[in-house]
Parts: sequence; structure tokens; C-alpha cells
Amino acid sequence: MKALKDNGISVISMQDLLTWRKGEKAIPSKSAVITIDDEWNSQYYVAWPILKEFSYPFTLFVYTLWVNTGGKSMTWNQLEEMRDAGVDIEAHTVSHRDLRHAPRGQDYTAWLHNEVYGCKETLENKLGVKIIALAFPYGFHNEVVRETAKEAGYEMQFTVYGRHMDINVPTDQIGRYAIDSLKGDIFKAALDFGTSDSTQPGVETSQLASAAMLTEPLNDQHITDPKPTIKANLASMGDVDPKSVEMRISGFGLVPALYDPKTKLVTYAFTQKLVPKMYIVILTAKVNGKKAETRWDFTVDPAGPVANNHSDNRFNFTTVFAVVFDRAFQPVIANRFSTADEMRKALKELADVQPEGSISSAEEIVTEIRRASKSDVAESRREDGEVIRRPIRRSAQSATQLPIFLVQTTGGPRRIGTR
Repeated sequence: MKALKDNGISVISMQDLLTWRKGEKAIPSKSAVITIDDEWNSQYYVAWPILKEFSYPFTLFVYTLWVNTGGKSMTWNQLEEMRDAGVDIEAHTVSHRDLRHAPRGQDYTAWLHNEVYGCKETLENKLGVKIIALAFPYGFHNEVVRETAKEAGYEMQFTVYGRHMDINVPTDQIGRYAIDSLKGDIFKAALDFGTSDSTQPGVETSQLASAAMLTEPLNDQHITDPKPTIKANLASMGDVDPKSVEMRISGFGLVPALYDPKTKLVTYAFTQKLVPKMYIVILTAKVNGKKAETRWDFTVDPAGPVANNHSDNRFNFTTVFAVVFDRAFQPVIANRFSTADEMRKALKELADVQPEGSISSAEEIVTEIRRASKSDVAESRREDGEVIRRPIRRSAQSATQLPIFLVQTTGGPRRIGTR
């Protein structure tokens, strides 16, 4: 918080952000909106006193299923106290699940409606407030999710895709920098507003909606080809500088994609097999002299059923560990789980691509994951008998006691940065 002050960044409220976007109010040229997710009670006991010390307004995104459940969750009385003190409370869904996929056995449309509408109604009825903003759990969304939220009356929708933005960035995809004490570079990037020249680093002059261009695989598509060719037609973007086109893929970084100015097609063919999981493609280019960016995701599913020898047709705990580490999160097995939620997300993504009934739900086994995180090493056994020992970071459990600060930074009438 002191760094915001020392860098001359003004902290404004969520309402100020909304009125600025509507053209009804001016804000300082270097502004920030502070948001905190998930109503951990440490946000009440630790974060709130610090924010009050600096007189910073902030927004708390709440998912209603966890409120008043004991342990480290906040109570409704604590939320009422924060509300009365001027803290802005907004929606973070009912259950904090990935909104793109319903739990197994549930109708997607009905489930999504409850997650988006139900959270808003509960917060408004319990706290007597008007909910204007929704934060997507894990930052995941698609066109159906965004449209449902818009129909529910949300005026702003937030991801965790941090970047500085101008006033024209869509209100249903407002990014936030996820601030983590172990990842100082993210905070440094968030503090960097660049210069007044909108083409300078640190300023995203526009964001391209992936739905406006033809991509392969399509956004949110599930595929079985482990060596896909990634394609995007940039014809809808405008005047693209051919030398500026770059493609990045999660887990691989910058890849040697080829761009054909005649066909406006950018392609990259994988030469190695991808492990079954979700991948994010980030495409950047200079369009009409300004930097533009878009992203979409696809999921590689297993080519066939995953064999197991259990009579109930579900993986046991040690098998789940082997699959999570060996298939879903190979790049992050050693020291990258910072919260139990990250492990839950990994397990859920794995469950989504397994044959029906072949794996327990993330909710059912996350307790075991937390228990195992007390140990330095997790041991599992492959079907061929080989014993696998994987290191697990001890802080995976203790980190659940800490709030994750999602700080959103806004720039002046010409640009906005999110932190």
C-alpha cells in the first residue's frame, strides 16, 4: 500500500471507476482500484486495518456459499460491519467454480443462472446493497458467461488478466493484476504506467475479442489431437504490422508462429505432444500503429479412457496425485502451488477431461490434498508398480490463511491500468 502512495498512484473506489467509464467523472491520471477476493477472515483482521491506515477504499468480492461456514471464512456480521464502514462488496459467484463448466450431472444453463443471479440476489438481500460487479473465479469466462452476467444486471465484469487499459476496454473483461508476495515482478509491472504516449510499454491501447476472429482451436474448445496446429485469422483486426505479430502459449512462452500478410493467417504447429490440460494462447500485434492483444483457450483431452483397477471406477488418492502431477501440472510440481485453491483448480481441470465417473470431484479430495501438503513428499504408485515421490510445498496449506490481493489500477481519462 505504501508503494502505491510512494509512486503517486491515487486509489479510487469501484463506483468512481464506473462513473469514470460512463464519462460522468474525471479521475487522476494514475489511479488504482483495490479488490480482494474470497472473504478470508484474515482480510477482516489483517488487510482491512492496513487499508484503513492509508484511508484506501477497496472492494471485497464474495462467493456466498462460504460465508458463515466457520474456520477461516468471514461471517455475515463481519461483512455487515465492513459494509457500514464504507467497504464496497461485490459478487464472486455462489460456489467459486469455473463458470465455463457445470458440475457433473447438473444442467449447465440452470447451474450458471444460479451462480450468477443467485450470488447477486443473496448479497443484495442479506446486506441491503446494490451489486454492480462480478469477478470471475480464477478469471475464467466465455461469451455465454459474460452474456449471462450482463443480463443479470452486472455493469462490470472482472478477470485476473492484469494489464493497463484505456477507457475503451470492454466492461465485461476488465483485467486485474493478482498481487502475490512471491511474485514481485507482477506488482512492479502494475506500478508501471509508462509515459503519456499510448504506444509506450505498460499501456494496452486496445484489446481484441477472440470471438471477433476465427481461431483454431476455437475458444473453449476441447480437442484430442496432442500435436495441434494453432491458427488465427487476423483479417478482422485492421492494418496489422506483420513484424509485430507474436504468439505466446501457456507453459511454452513465445513460440515461432508464422504470419502470412496476404492471407492474414498466423499459425504455429506443435512438434511435441501436449499433456491433457487447458492451454491459453496470447496473440499480440500492432494494429493501426497501436498495440493490441487477444487471448483464447483450448483444452487437450485424453485420447481415450484412462484405465484403472478400482471396483468403483474412480481413482484412489495416490492415483490422483500421480495423474495431477504427471499429466496436468508437470511444470509446477515443485514450488508453484501457493494456495489450496490452486490445487483445487488443477484437480478440477483434470476431472473435467476424464471419462464420466473416473475421478472424484475436486471438492471431495481437496481435503486429502491439504492433509498431504503437510508432508515434504507425496508418494504414489504407477500402474506398472513404479513408486513416484514428488515434493509438495509446505505452504500449500498455510497459504490458505492469507488473502490474495487483487489490485486494479486505473489511469486517467485516456487510459486505465489494472492492479
